[in-house]
Amino acid sequence: MLASSCSITGSISMFGNLSNLIHLDLRYNELTGTIPLEYKNLEKTQELHLTGNRLEGSIPQEIFQSMTNLGILFLNQNMLSGPIPSHVGNLTSLQTISLAENALSSTIPSGVWGLKQLISLDFSLNFLEGYISEEVGNLNFLTVMDLSSNRLSGFLPITLDHLQMLVNLNLQIEQLLLRSNPTIHFWLDKP
Repeated sequence: MLASSCSITGSISMFGNLSNLIHLDLRYNELTGTIPLEYKNLEKTQELHLTGNRLEGSIPQEIFQSMTNLGILFLNQNMLSGPIPSHVGNLTSLQTISLAENALSSTIPSGVWGLKQLISLDFSLNFLEGYISEEVGNLNFLTVMDLSSNRLSGFLPITLDHLQMLVNLNLQIEQLLLRSNPTIHFWLDKP
């Protein structure tokens, strides 16, 4: 279902029982409220685009438990808050995830680093804390990673040099420390 930029207003709960839906695109409308628990019924959905609305509250954990066919997830440019659900690791088909420009807090769940099919990861412009796990080096297909404008700290993982497909890395995090690794120094200094 494609209904982007259609000035749709109100809640998004009306779509939660469309259990055969493969593609739901409601980006850039004027949708409000929370992401309803009924979205756990969208088990066949492969793409979910809710960018640029006024959705608020936390992301329900139950959604990530059941939407295991999801390959593309865009929840960016909303007013979502709270932690990224730990069950994000259940989305083993996920290739693209953007939760950017929200008010998400807490740490990046360890399950993120196990999403082996991930190509693009954007958690920028939130309030995420903690560190970037050494397990980031497991994301062999990752081409884009944006974690900028968060509250992350600690050492820059030495395993970043395992990401041979990576072409766009945006960290812009003042609290990250660089370990002595000539490969990463060279890589970060590239024009």
